[in-house]
Amino acid sequence: MGSTEEATVTVTNFRYEPPTLEVPTGTTVTWVNQDEILHTVTSGTPEGATVPGVSEGAAAEPDGRFDEELDGGGATVEVTLDERGTYTYFCAIHGGMVGEIIVG
Repeated sequence: MGSTEEATVTVTNFRYEPPTLEVPTGTTVTWVNQDEILHTVTSGTPEGATVPGVSEGAAAEPDGRFDEELDGGGATVEVTLDERGTYTYFCAIHGGMVGEIIVG
């Protein structure tokens, strides 16, 4: 049995840090909310994103891979990413908060 990789994303000042994270498959990513208010970690395309096939100002499009509420004051959530690919995510409450995880 192999060991499980772990990585951490910190939520601080309405940002995900680091904004882009590269991890191997099977990694458990933990988000830690250091802000004092509720955020979400929602996979998919954030509102207004400019990506091929999605026009400027489009509504947010969660993709259903993960959608977790993250209470303020040090709360955490974990998601294990078992499939290769690029996972974009955003805060469904605060549209300017975006992040990306590259699993490979």
